[in-house]
Amino acid sequence: MKVKIFLMLFLLVLCAAQVDLKDAGIKKTNKTQISFGIDVSENNGDINWKTVKDEKKPKAVKFVIIRSTMGADRKDKKFQVNYKEAKKNGFVVGAYHYFDPNESAAAQIKNFSATVTLVNGDIIPVLDIERISKNKSMDSLLGELKLMLLALDKKYGRKPMIYTSHNFYERYMKNHGFEWYPLWVAAYDPDKKQDDLVKSSRIHQFSSKFTIKGIHGKVDANIARNLHKIIL
Repeated sequence: MKVKIFLMLFLLVLCAAQVDLKDAGIKKTNKTQISFGIDVSENNGDINWKTVKDEKKPKAVKFVIIRSTMGADRKDKKFQVNYKEAKKNGFVVGAYHYFDPNESAAAQIKNFSATVTLVNGDIIPVLDIERISKNKSMDSLLGELKLMLLALDKKYGRKPMIYTSHNFYERYMKNHGFEWYPLWVAAYDPDKKQDDLVKSSRIHQFSSKFTIKGIHGKVDANIARNLHKIIL
């Protein structure tokens, strides 16, 4: 009888402890936190960031990743103003470089590094690769990608994130050493939502035809898993 009473008391204490842990929020640390965000470029024209900030439907925008540079020497005409205004309106902000597969990695490293200054609280740098090269072998292109990734890691102090499509990654990059980098994958087919590559990515770009007040035309829409893990 005493043993039964002791066991009952022990279970009650254990349950109470579990409730306390839950109320303290400790269990929540094991859950994936989802944030909604967009990526933009000069192609989106003049953006009213105050209106974007006030937009709550269908989702409130938490983060913005802005195109900064393209290839060896091209710069996005709206990068500086978009970066400044997005931060001013309280968004978590990042910058991405469009990697031109036909141009040298060295020149592209210089272009991005000279244009983009990231600070604590910004998203880690992003390297966007979407096409194969017309003048390099696949091995050479992948080698140049790794060269730029290493250079960005050295300059900004964190491993950069790779942006690419689901198909490009699976066909050209899988099992070639890129799994060490955070991934931002574009996959618009609803059936891809439960795909292993999509589920393991830090950011999933699920649409290129989203409408947000304050931005003319359509915009890319993304969800980030545990956004804090890709912030400087």
